[in-house]
Amino acid sequence: MIVDINHTAVALTEPDDCGRFHVRVPSDLSVEALDAVLASAGAGHRSGTDQVAVTITWLRSAAHDVPPDWGDRFDKMLAFADTKGWLTDDGTAVHGHITHD
Repeated sequence: MIVDINHTAVALTEPDDCGRFHVRVPSDLSVEALDAVLASAGAGHRSGTDQVAVTITWLRSAAHDVPPDWGDRFDKMLAFADTKGWLTDDGTAVHGHITHD
């Protein structure tokens, strides 16, 4: 599962892949623009210099055309993330490492 962020929007690609999770950001996107796009989409917020806390509600709403078992696999991914400390303290978002394209 990849959260793709560009200069104007946030999209979830490969939502069916619950075995990986990261946030892909263009290398020329400024920190301010990243903050603005995340806020505009209601997708989350930066959590440090190299991570984005992506809201679980947004992930669920952005996951289109997934098989019926997706919810169970997604919940297992979140449970695993929780064991690694990758959820926010309030449990409403999961931290994704930023990669640049």
